[in-house]
Amino acid sequence: MKTRLSKVIAPLAVVMLLLPAVVGAQVQPNQTIAIDSAAEEGSALQSTLGDLHVSLAPQTGKARFLRLTPGQSEAVAQQLGAQGSAEERAFAFMEAYGALFGVRDATAELRPAQVQTDQAGNTHVSYDQVYQGVPVFAGVLRVHMDAAGMITAVNGLFIPELAVNTTPHLSAEQAALTAQAIVNSDVIDADRADAVATTLLVFRENLARGLPGANHLAYEVEVNNGRDVREFVYVDAHSGKVVDQITGIYEDLYRSVYYQKYEEGKLVWEEGDSLPYTGAAPVTAPEAITDVNNVINYTEDTYDMVAAATGGGYLSYDGDDAPMDLLADSTLIGCPNAMWNGTFAQFCLQVTGDDTVAHEWGHAYTEYTHNLIYAWQPGALSESYSDIFGEVVDMINGEGLDDPGGLRTDGACSVYTPWPPKLTVTAPESIAGDYEAGPAAFGPAIDSTVSGTLMAVIGDGSTVSDPSLGCDPLINDLTGRIAFIRRGECDFVVKVKNAQDVGAIGAVVANHEEGGDSTLTMAGDDPTITIQSLFIGYSDGNAIEAEIPNGVDVELNLAEAGTEPDDSYRWLSGEDDPASGGAIRDLWTPSCFGDPDNTTSDDYMCGTIDNGGVHYNCGVPNHAFALTVDGGNFKGQSITGIGLTKAFHIYWQAQTVYQTPTTDFADHADALEQSCTDLQGETLPPVTNGEPPVVISEADCAELSKAILAVEMRAYPDQCGYEPLLAKDPPDVCATETEPFFQEAFDADPVTWTLTNEGVYAEYVERDWMWLDSLPDSAQGGFYAEDSLVLGDCVPHSDDQSGVVYLDSPVMTVPAGGLSDRPVLVFDHYFATEPDYDGGNVWIKVNDGDWQLLAASDFDYNAYNGTLASADDDNTNPLAGQEAFFGSDEGGVEGSWGQSQIDLSAYAVTGDEIQLRFALGTDGCNGIDGWYLDQVSAYYCSDVEDYYIYLPLVLKGYAAP
Repeated sequence: MKTRLSKVIAPLAVVMLLLPAVVGAQVQPNQTIAIDSAAEEGSALQSTLGDLHVSLAPQTGKARFLRLTPGQSEAVAQQLGAQGSAEERAFAFMEAYGALFGVRDATAELRPAQVQTDQAGNTHVSYDQVYQGVPVFAGVLRVHMDAAGMITAVNGLFIPELAVNTTPHLSAEQAALTAQAIVNSDVIDADRADAVATTLLVFRENLARGLPGANHLAYEVEVNNGRDVREFVYVDAHSGKVVDQITGIYEDLYRSVYYQKYEEGKLVWEEGDSLPYTGAAPVTAPEAITDVNNVINYTEDTYDMVAAATGGGYLSYDGDDAPMDLLADSTLIGCPNAMWNGTFAQFCLQVTGDDTVAHEWGHAYTEYTHNLIYAWQPGALSESYSDIFGEVVDMINGEGLDDPGGLRTDGACSVYTPWPPKLTVTAPESIAGDYEAGPAAFGPAIDSTVSGTLMAVIGDGSTVSDPSLGCDPLINDLTGRIAFIRRGECDFVVKVKNAQDVGAIGAVVANHEEGGDSTLTMAGDDPTITIQSLFIGYSDGNAIEAEIPNGVDVELNLAEAGTEPDDSYRWLSGEDDPASGGAIRDLWTPSCFGDPDNTTSDDYMCGTIDNGGVHYNCGVPNHAFALTVDGGNFKGQSITGIGLTKAFHIYWQAQTVYQTPTTDFADHADALEQSCTDLQGETLPPVTNGEPPVVISEADCAELSKAILAVEMRAYPDQCGYEPLLAKDPPDVCATETEPFFQEAFDADPVTWTLTNEGVYAEYVERDWMWLDSLPDSAQGGFYAEDSLVLGDCVPHSDDQSGVVYLDSPVMTVPAGGLSDRPVLVFDHYFATEPDYDGGNVWIKVNDGDWQLLAASDFDYNAYNGTLASADDDNTNPLAGQEAFFGSDEGGVEGSWGQSQIDLSAYAVTGDEIQLRFALGTDGCNGIDGWYLDQVSAYYCSDVEDYYIYLPLVLKGYAAP
């Protein structure tokens, strides 16, 4: 028989539906699928409209973007009626067709939020999702109508089939204390932050990652110190567990420092004061005076650019003329850096170029429009929008390094950026070759080959426990050697200077986090550094480091030139910031800085570093914008540029009308194309005064679509090679159709299952498996065993939480069957635990005997993925050394659903009474999430049909075929 389908939904599905969408369809990236027309979600629309263009949300399997043709818009109007206000027509659509997005009761689940009319006369009606009166995080739906009132598109994200207890067990005050403790564990006392706002909401995990996740009733706690700390912490309102943390600080990680303070006594200029600012104590240094003038002028340029493009319809970052407060030469951040912290924009000394100032204000505009989650692809899109703001201002204000500024050559870097270095390994032969590298903003540029033998640094351990990080004074002599150093714990300049102090002639810094294989520019400033240095990725660093004991000879040199570099500043970001050593990104050719120029690029950041690569993967949408503006040839697409004003209008329309906090690259592509359609034929003002207005044509939209195709914006980054720990295509449990003799779906809390636990030390806090009314990627109930990051400290007799929790089934009897029959256990599960040290396994008890661990060899499908570390490896988990399920899916810290099947024939036969046990063991501290269990069944399989035919032959001494 066929067992229940896996519950995981593949990410980033963009599909052309032949019939309307239905929940539960297993969707592969970019697959075209046919859907049952009788499905509740689609039957009404199908009968009205026929074929639809619908993109599915990978987080929910429901629609996230529906686009209607003019004929379909007319059909909807005829069916729903074209009378009434825009709000009434939008709500009528949601009542009739909202199930496509997951809406079951529009009146109860949708709260009117906003009605906008754009400059083209289109109307946009927004709804926020609520569940039993509680707001749902990032749950936003929008209905869009043209100037004639016809519905043209519907988009957004709705979390369907919620089943959450909305009565909190935890108080808001308790949640605030938890959030403060988490945030302040990483800051010194002087910088401690306070909880400034607490909101109860329903929170869905993994929205920014574009993956399924668990639902929680949670408190969103904003923790802020009014300067450089602003974090949103999500605390489960029942368990008190921190389920997520999202930064509210939008910064460029390539720049990090602080100058003066944001307080009334430090006010040096305000609106109405004379310009240019000439300085007064304490601002007397020429570079400081220049910075004050820069932030004043370039803030005005950003304000004027948006105001001009919207015909004065959108003023300041909130659209309501909010004061734009600034902090020049900040002492609140690590320099060189710049930052928007939700209240004001701040800039380090000599980090005030026009595109940098506009970039930070771009984050403010983002917060008050689409409010993108600052992680993974939504976070990369946030960085991209800020880069775009910066470059538009840079190109129109006539300030800074703009000349020469001609159009760029396809694939070329600029002569005004450091040519990328490379690391060449000449010996041993097993790892010889060229390795991609990133430069340093400090010390001499790599302009001549430096060769030598690598030596790993050894610190004295005075402040940092890992001696390979090079943060402490070094105790080994590196005279004439090239230092090998791991990233982490301290600034790059500290590492390289420490190596120089013990005689190193160069330095190679390797990334320290798995998945960090992209290169970067090492930031910092120390004029005393005289040796050359470069940066390499994690995997390359591992391969090289393993051979250092055998002697590794290397050269630090420059990559060979491919396309001749352009003599142009066009599309460089940060070129006017002396403290950063020049540009930090290139929107035209992102690969010049090791950033991806398309979604399937090898430069695409696959790991969790940098909030999921927000400052790297922004290269993809950046490249799309540059190609849309200027045109070019890339990935088989020949694009004719449509110019800066048209492109900005399209992107602004997408930002303010269609995009939501969870918008990823594929959503962005849909939003851009729909925005271009919206604006066709409209006369639009220029992004700068004095230029003529423009009109977007159908041909312009075709060029935009080419740019989207060129950068593969709708593609899934398969090159990351992420593999789940549990396979997703279970075979039939039995060779013939068989009904289970035991089945438990856990749709309600089953009293027939037994919960027990045991701890290793006296301080163990008792806990058990918990029944939940909804599980990750499922509105159905099931059991959960916790493996939380916040449990324990691994210090025996202090707060060591080593222990095990057991979930025991009721006793069941194996039924009568034939000689070939065998009992088989089947269950669905999802796990994400600390690798090697925490994990779960399955046990059996037969006829009231002893519990026996089911071995990996007993599994027919999805067996244990390994053996837990033993007690000899300091694993205090009671299950140490046993086979178990542990770890998480590749590329992240989440798990995904799969089915396991176990042959029990080695343990039980007909008539035996059996009992099953699911055990999750943990060591004394650390964890990830835990183990989720659903749909447990037991079958007695008849694997040979009509076996009785052969039985007489067996009795006569013949072998059955």
